[in-house]
Amino acid sequence: MTMLMFLLAGSYYIQQMPSFIAWLKYISFSHYCYSLLVGVQYSVNKVYEFGQGLHCRIRDFPAIKCLELDNMWGDVAALRVMLVGYRVVAYLALRMGQPH
Repeated sequence: MTMLMFLLAGSYYIQQMPSFIAWLKYISFSHYCYSLLVGVQYSVNKVYEFGQGLHCRIRDFPAIKCLELDNMWGDVAALRVMLVGYRVVAYLALRMGQPH
């Protein structure tokens, strides 16, 4: 259930999240992984052709623009915090769930 929630809240399946659950994407590791993947795949100046002689930068495409690709090192830092933080939370949950 948690993985499904993280995937849905990661903001690449749904771009216009309701405000009461929009904060979930910031605790979703899949949001940061996908943002890094797209940032590495498409450089700043890469363009695509969407008509005869019409070009647009890929980072100006609405589905990619909402990912905020300018802060890739922040995404790496967030993933490192999650690497440790989620393990600590799981450890504490397991310790508290043990009978005495």
